[in-house]
Amino acid sequence: MPPHVSWLNQAELLLWAFSARYLQHGDWKRRSDFIAHLDVSWLEYNRLYAHPFTGFWTRAKMHDWFERHRRCLCWITSRTLH
Repeated sequence: MPPHVSWLNQAELLLWAFSARYLQHGDWKRRSDFIAHLDVSWLEYNRLYAHPFTGFWTRAKMHDWFERHRRCLCWITSRTLH
């Protein structure tokens, strides 16, 4: 991890990503059900999605990202209200 990236920012990103996939639409009646869900979900999340977050964004990476998402970005900007 680059020295200018806070470990707390990394933790927040991890919790946001996990929450978006596993917690936002859940409904647990008991605490034990929630804990069981977390136990299974963390294993799946680590296997499928976990990867190191990088703390830098180069011009080349930004250009590549924009080229891959150009169609979506044009659709979004054409639908914004002025």
